[in-house]
Amino acid sequence: MKLGDLIVNRKMARTLKLISSNGWSSFYDGKLAEEMAFQLRNQGVDVDVDDFRRHRCVRIKPLKMEVDGRILYELPPNTQGVPTLQLISTLHELDIGRFSFDDSRRIEVWSKPVEEVYEFRDRFIGDPDYMDVNVEDYLTYQSVKAFRDKENIKETL
Repeated sequence: MKLGDLIVNRKMARTLKLISSNGWSSFYDGKLAEEMAFQLRNQGVDVDVDDFRRHRCVRIKPLKMEVDGRILYELPPNTQGVPTLQLISTLHELDIGRFSFDDSRRIEVWSKPVEEVYEFRDRFIGDPDYMDVNVEDYLTYQSVKAFRDKENIKETL
């Protein structure tokens, strides 16, 4: 596979067509739900179609961040949306693009922020009902660094 190749995923297309034609209910209650439950059981997942039927969705407000004149949207916790936005902002804040992909300085500059972002995720991001931080305040690498510096000051006192 190379850049520009056409990729066709007929099963995904069928799934999306079913959902767009019949609404979300086809995903949770119908042939599609039955097929997914069957496939999951074949992979060792203890799930059946009633699990899909009992599921209730929660409407959420997406996270939003502007970077380089573009507006980016991500899902809030409990997803990887927060660290994704933090890492995208890191690329721009530290101008990592100034280094070529094969330049070892790129890895050196990138390594510490990645560690800090994932440490922030591991300590503070999870089930939104139990989180102590407002994630909308921490969507950039700069905000993670400021929070980390503040936390380190507290830990040393």
